[in-house]
Amino acid sequence: MGHENMRQPVRVFGFLLTAAAIVFFVVFIRREWHGLDPEVWSNLQWPLLGAGLLIYVGHIFLHPVAWRMLLGFTGNAPALRPATALFLESQFAKYVPGNIAQHLSRVFLSRKLGLPTGAVVLTLVVEAAWASAAGAVIALLAAGAAGLDILPPGIRLPILGTGILAAFLVPIALPRLAGVLIARMPQLKGVRLPDFRPTVPKTMACMAIYAASFLVLGVVTWLIAIAIGSESPPVLAVTACAVTSWLAGFLTPGSPAGAGIRDTVLVLGLATIIPAPEAALVAILHRLLTALGDLILFLIGKQMAGGASS
Repeated sequence: MGHENMRQPVRVFGFLLTAAAIVFFVVFIRREWHGLDPEVWSNLQWPLLGAGLLIYVGHIFLHPVAWRMLLGFTGNAPALRPATALFLESQFAKYVPGNIAQHLSRVFLSRKLGLPTGAVVLTLVVEAAWASAAGAVIALLAAGAAGLDILPPGIRLPILGTGILAAFLVPIALPRLAGVLIARMPQLKGVRLPDFRPTVPKTMACMAIYAASFLVLGVVTWLIAIAIGSESPPVLAVTACAVTSWLAGFLTPGSPAGAGIRDTVLVLGLATIIPAPEAALVAILHRLLTALGDLILFLIGKQMAGGASS
């Protein structure tokens, strides 16, 4: 009962925060839209948007590789093709309100591959923790290199060091963290957790994949800004904004695909680098491009899953 009583206020807070962010984002767009250059649409560089879409879709294929390594730490590594198909197919569920459907989808789809539920849940906890830590490090490094003062100089290095240290201490706390997660999810009641034995080389490889993914996210956002005619915004500053917005959306409970949260944080950050009307357009195109990319990935995953089962 205690866990259930805690979950409800957190869930309500997440939904209210998401709703407020969506309202703010819509108001911001309406206020700044008239400031756009009328010729922005005729001058839109579609090849750059296409390149951004291809890069976004392509880099997601690295994530199943990392997930398979995490499963290997539990002694349950499947073949790469079915693991990739399952990962791509499950990710589109992040657009379902609640911000957890993609994880549940991966758990239940994994049963088709004979993967133990405990092992999958354990890897989801690791994946979320390591990816968040990698994102925080990339955001701080990019912001520092770009000269953005998002944190006072006196605490910047301690926070950066804490983030890096936490990323590698997570395996020690995993059984307890996963146990708490399972206790809060009646769908997973009775699930047993396997041993988790990470190796240093593959741990470093996973962290490198997550870090590279966030750098790619920054490049995709930068390409969108260039495509609408922004005058060469600094790529590291754009990366810091994009990664921070992803983290905010990912960590907000109940926000489907970071809806509202990610867009608001992104537009506010970009508005400090490029004119606010351009920041608004970049945020909209970023949402449309990534949603289209996720749909393409879902369809690819379905096709791969069908080919694997035939």
